[in-house]
Amino acid sequence: MQSVPNPKKFRSAILVTGSPLDESDQVPLAMERAVHLVPFLGKCPLVHVLESMVALGIEHITCIGWMNPDLARDVLGDGQRWGIALEWITVQGPEEVFQKISRLSVPSNEYVLVGSTNTLLDIRHVPTPVSSCAYGLNPSTNAWPWLVLNEQSLRQAGACQWHHWPLVPDQLGLPAIEVPGLPLQSGQDLLAAISPMLKGSLPVVVPAAQIESGIYISRNVVIHPTVVIQGPVYIGEDVYLEKGCRIAAGSVIGKQCRIGHDTTIANSIIGPESWLGAELECTQMVIWRGVAWSNRWKAEIEIRDTVLLGSGAWHLTMQRTLAQGLSLLSATLLMLLVLPVLPFLFLLAAMTKDLEIRPFVFPKRSHLHKPSRNIVCLFGAGPSTRGWKHLLGYVVPNLYLVILGQLHLTGMRLRTQTEWKACPPEVQKWLSRRSAGLIQEEWLNGPHSGDWLESIVQDRYQVARGRSLRYQAHLLWRYFFKLTTGSHEPLRS
Repeated sequence: MQSVPNPKKFRSAILVTGSPLDESDQVPLAMERAVHLVPFLGKCPLVHVLESMVALGIEHITCIGWMNPDLARDVLGDGQRWGIALEWITVQGPEEVFQKISRLSVPSNEYVLVGSTNTLLDIRHVPTPVSSCAYGLNPSTNAWPWLVLNEQSLRQAGACQWHHWPLVPDQLGLPAIEVPGLPLQSGQDLLAAISPMLKGSLPVVVPAAQIESGIYISRNVVIHPTVVIQGPVYIGEDVYLEKGCRIAAGSVIGKQCRIGHDTTIANSIIGPESWLGAELECTQMVIWRGVAWSNRWKAEIEIRDTVLLGSGAWHLTMQRTLAQGLSLLSATLLMLLVLPVLPFLFLLAAMTKDLEIRPFVFPKRSHLHKPSRNIVCLFGAGPSTRGWKHLLGYVVPNLYLVILGQLHLTGMRLRTQTEWKACPPEVQKWLSRRSAGLIQEEWLNGPHSGDWLESIVQDRYQVARGRSLRYQAHLLWRYFFKLTTGSHEPLRS
């Protein structure tokens, strides 16, 4: 493999910020938001790719986009946030991307790095090339590569097409540098590969042809129900697999994944600290130490021909108990701190006529047609407000519900009757099994748009991690950090 040791070979880069699935109406995630803007763990694929570029020491990045350019600009922020020069170019559609790229100027003795939001390989894990080339796992993969272009190859790129990105290296005559991948031809290969994969010492590219269309499998991704995933494939850590997924043979599931009910997994490996749902069928599996499943549904889990290296059923109970204890302790301490000013808040809200008691639909109650819970809202605050208004007008007046065990401090966003009726029946059914809370992740990610499809993405993410003691503690810390500092910079989880 041709390479030089200096990772700062590149000074400039081009990031195509459009979604690779814009023209498809059959993609699950495309119905919610553009794929490159779907937030998971407070970040999206767009941010992951930009972070990889910045880590290389790149000083100037040109972002080219056509779908939701304003939203993409809001997600990335300005160059000052990243310590680089960030330039934005808006085009009419994907057909203009390479035409615009070919007109950009590059010094004759330098190379420019070109990536997109569908470039799954972390460029930091591979060497820097000597000449123009393309990074790829192997010639047969469909994963979109990084392109390394000089002035000449940049001019030739004008005839290329965005939707045929994997073919661009051949069209430009670029030599493809093969990155060491993961052999997934047999069960023994899986056993040999699981350790370096979980440690992150090998770069991993997920072949797009081997995944159900529209599913971006990376860290902290929520995979929608009834998805069929064709193996062999590597699913990163902190992935939440919804109920009804079918994962084919030859797959590796990273650590700390949540595997939903009614999921079928065969001839695969489940990493440590994962969660197994009810009615799960596991055939010829290797399950790593620390895997946990619900005691309630343990009898319904069928595991056949499996080398079970460790059972962690206690782990689920302990995590849930500690997380609930943290929520209760935090609510009690906060209640004691604000108790002297609470009557003043109610009096001030009553005098200004900003005191309102609003009925919200409670999960686990609404599907039984029981009355909604009344929530006190001061100064116009509500589930989607932010800052001190959210704390003093919505969280503080309702802390007694947390102390009484009727509500969680961290959990899903509560919904009004109108919002509830706007949700499709399958969404209502999913929500009815979840617990609501007062502090939501969307408060940190940005204002809520009002679209129920966008809100369900937030809910799925929060529920997937809501039982983690570490997540709850970090969410509370970020919540009060933003209150005390007034910072609107996204904090890493």
